[in-house]
Amino acid sequence: MHVELDPVFEKWWKSQGVINDRDKSKARVAFVAAYKLALKQKAKTYNFQAGRWTVTVLATSMKDAKILATAKLNERAEKLLAKPPAGGWGLRLVAEKAEENLR
Repeated sequence: MHVELDPVFEKWWKSQGVINDRDKSKARVAFVAAYKLALKQKAKTYNFQAGRWTVTVLATSMKDAKILATAKLNERAEKLLAKPPAGGWGLRLVAEKAEENLR
C-alpha cells in the first residue's frame, strides 16, 4: 500500500501560509513520519494461506491486504523462477488482528 505523499504534503503546506524552503524540508520529514505512524496505528495484521505458502501483511483493509498478499506471493514465485497460478492465488484468511502499540 504505497501512497504518494507529495500532493498530500503540498496541499497541507499551502494551507499553512509559510514560505521558507528550509522550513519546508523539515516540515516534510515530520509530515511523512506522522502520516506513516497514523497509517500504522490503523493497520491490522492479516495472515493468508495459499496452498503450502503462508504470507503475513500489514494493511488497513481486507481488500488492501489481499492485494499486498498477492504481490508478496508473486514476488516469492518470481524468486523461485515459477509463475503464479493461472487461476490466481487461492487466498484463505488464517488470522486477522489489530496491531498494538507496545510502548
